[in-house]
Formats: sequence, C-alpha cells, structure tokens
Amino acid sequence: MSTPLCSPQHVLVLNCGSSSLKFAILDAATSDEVISGLAERLGSDTPSIKYKYNGEKQLIELAKGQAHDAAIAELVKLVNELGLADNLIAVGHRVVHGGGMRLEDHVFGLQLVLQSLQLFREIVYRDDLYGARFTGNTFVCEPVHNLVHREIMTARDMSFTSRRASDEQGSEFLASTDNWFGPVFVRTGPDGCLWIADMYRGVIEHPQYFYEGNFKKLNVRAGDRMGRLYRVVAAATRPRSLAPLKSLEPGDSAGLAASPASPNGWIRDMAHQRLAHTRPAGAAPHLARLAVEAKN
Repeated sequence: MSTPLCSPQHVLVLNCGSSSLKFAILDAATSDEVISGLAERLGSDTPSIKYKYNGEKQLIELAKGQAHDAAIAELVKLVNELGLADNLIAVGHRVVHGGGMRLEDHVFGLQLVLQSLQLFREIVYRDDLYGARFTGNTFVCEPVHNLVHREIMTARDMSFTSRRASDEQGSEFLASTDNWFGPVFVRTGPDGCLWIADMYRGVIEHPQYFYEGNFKKLNVRAGDRMGRLYRVVAAATRPRSLAPLKSLEPGDSAGLAASPASPNGWIRDMAHQRLAHTRPAGAAPHLARLAVEAKN
C-alpha cells in the first residue's frame, strides 16, 4: 500500500440562510465529502447542529435563542477538535436572506478565496454594443439580494482576477427595491443586449432553510405565474439589428462563413455550430480568409 506524499487539502464551504447554516469540508482534489452538517432553527428556542463524520451522525444542541455567531463558533471548535483545520486551504461562503453571519479574513488563518458561492453561474458579456468598458465583463444573477452584479475581469498569469467597476463601488449594475425581483438567468443576446430572466417570486429560498413554524405561514407559490424577461438597452445606443441572423440560414455558405467575424458572441457560437453540423459546400475559402483577417 502506497503512502501519500503530502497531506490532503480541504476546502470548507458554508451556506448561510436566514435561520440555518449548511457546512461541508471537501477534499480539494477529489471533491469527496469529509464532513457535512446543518445548523438549523437558529435564533429559535431549539437551535441545533447536526453533522455526519466518518459515517456517523452526531447532534450538538445550542442554547435557546443562539444564532449564526454561536453556530460558527461551535463549527470552528468542532473542526479544530477533529484535526481538520490544519489541512484547510480555502473557505467559501454564501450569505442569503439576512443571515447574520459575517466571516472575517482570519477564519482559520485563511484568506477567503471564494467570496461568494453563487447558485446562478456568471456569464461574460461578449459584444461591444455597450462600449469597450463593458466588453469582457462578467455578470452574475443574485436573486436572493434582488440584483445583477458586474465584475471587471483582468488576466493574471495563467488565470484571471476581477474587481468591481469604479463607478459601482457603492451600487450594483442592476438592482431593485422590489424584493420579489429575482434575476436567475442572464445572457448576451444576438442584438448585443443583456437579456435577464426574472423569476419574480415571493419566496426564493429552498424550504429546508426556513424554520418550520415560519414556513407554514408563507405562500411559497406566490408569483408562480409572474415571471418577466428584461432586455437591458444602453441609453445612447440602439440594439443591433437582427438582420445578420439570416446569414445563419441554410443555403448561404458565404454569409455563414463570414458570421464567425461578428462582434456578437451568440452569433459566433451559432455560426460555429451550423458550420460544424452542416459543413456547407463553398465555405472553406471564406473561412481560410477569415482565419487570417478576422479580429474576433
């Protein structure tokens, strides 16, 4: 039996709700679960922490009224007692719906390299319609906080780093005071605009994050027929014409071969799919020229 050359590296993941805290420690290389648990009914008369470690389930009862800060303190104590803290290389956290937990950079002596674990994947804006300062920016939906967040991406060695835009230090790209506003999906459209799907629901949380007594008082289906679709149009720029979409139709080999040079990422992707699937006759010379001359 071989002996590992180095100790396993672990990542602690936290997901904080209004009255709950889910946690897990994962093997950074394999994503295998080392320990996982749930602190629930936080702030109520009967808060507790349930966790599973080495196949065994355990229960920690908290004092009446104790909330997220006590749960975090108990979790830190548990991780240290089990000898798991030494192998932690990163902490990721997500705080939603008023959860009172605030993590500082010195938790376990680690920098929080994952500032927020989002449920809704970010996209890169792949067009120049909004202007150069938006091209290549990332946008991510955060329905719990009723906003769409924007980050400016910068290449760093073999990876990337990101930062808030200088004019959004105290604001968001898109936000609403309507707490039913729940953006869950954003994409760059063929017209160069960002299109945003708004779930628009009164309750966005999963039932397991609610204290049972409060959950029974809610109409969790409120708004289930009220979704919206938004197109974000720049004040000084008209959306791009959709005429180039005709070049994607069958029979236009030259137009299809020219489409990968479009400034719009959606059109480039669709043109690539059509070219790969249909392999139109006569497209090869146009593609060869495009490979030398195109900027996109």
